Amino acid sequence: MQDQNILKLSKIKAGDLSLTFERTDGGIVLLSLFDLVVDRELLASQLLPIFSIKLRHVESKNEVELHSDSGWKITDIKLDLRKAILTWEQPDNELLSKLKVIACAELNDEESSISWDLQVENYNMEWSIMNVVFPQIAISELGESACIFFPRGPGEVKKGLWQMPFRHQGLYPEPWTVMQYVAAYDENSRSGIYIATHDPNASAKNIIIESRPEEQSVVFIYDHPSENMGIGGNWFELNGKAVWRIFRGNWFDAAMIYRKWLRSEAKWYPKISDEGNSDIPRWMRELCVWTTASGSSAQVVSRVREFAEFMGVPVGFHWYNWHQISFDNDYPHYFPVTDGFADGVR
Repeated sequence: MQDQNILKLSKIKAGDLSLTFERTDGGIVLLSLFDLVVDRELLASQLLPIFSIKLRHVESKNEVELHSDSGWKITDIKLDLRKAILTWEQPDNELLSKLKVIACAELNDEESSISWDLQVENYNMEWSIMNVVFPQIAISELGESACIFFPRGPGEVKKGLWQMPFRHQGLYPEPWTVMQYVAAYDENSRSGIYIATHDPNASAKNIIIESRPEEQSVVFIYDHPSENMGIGGNWFELNGKAVWRIFRGNWFDAAMIYRKWLRSEAKWYPKISDEGNSDIPRWMRELCVWTTASGSSAQVVSRVREFAEFMGVPVGFHWYNWHQISFDNDYPHYFPVTDGFADGVR
């Protein structure tokens, strides 16, 4: 019996990062995500499926979900020194028998990282893939000084989320979710896990951070809408790579990992000359500071001018509520403006 259990366990290693998978009777489970240097298990005790797939019947609109940890007749794990290939075939649900999932992990010892590809082959013409959740990982509490970085606005750091209710969801790349990575780290040991999608096309994805105080875990979820959703027989392929990486430091060091990738691979990253980004006019590049204010010309102009004079450098002004209509309403119409607005701009 012990020999059978050993055969069901598969371990892969990338530098300081070690993963252990178990082939169960109906799926594959991620048992361990381990930092070898600080000798710490990163996964929470409540294990989550590596992926989840939602499918919809084209005619009836009925929906079903498949998960990586159960409900499959055939699973397999192939390993070598630089790669791991996990496959799931033939769901127990006979209506979805012509469906196969392939997850390929590339191992990087130098970076202590694993980069994932994921593909869902759907030969069921009556069923459409609607969305795929990958990855989803529950991270255990990393210590009293543990922090979470998540991409709300310019990025936020929260401490102690393992002990309090918290949930944030952002649709990348909308204006309040402009980065594709999260991080959990311990400020004392300066070690943590970086979880990201390195997607050079900036495709849409929901990034969800949810604390579960009763389990002392924080869950990170990437939910991807499928291309051609609603059309039977569509396939899903992850845009870019899903990256799990051990790092040493704090939020700043995690940001440097993302910046390095962004500058080298992101298709939207502009060409930078010695004078900066040529797509941005010089006057904007040379602005030293921005300020914001809200209201009519009489309410804001004198205040903004005093601010600029005090700073003594070129100032940009982001003006809110210069129109008569309600804020964040009746788009795309803005006019009429408030009294004196044109004079105020001048």
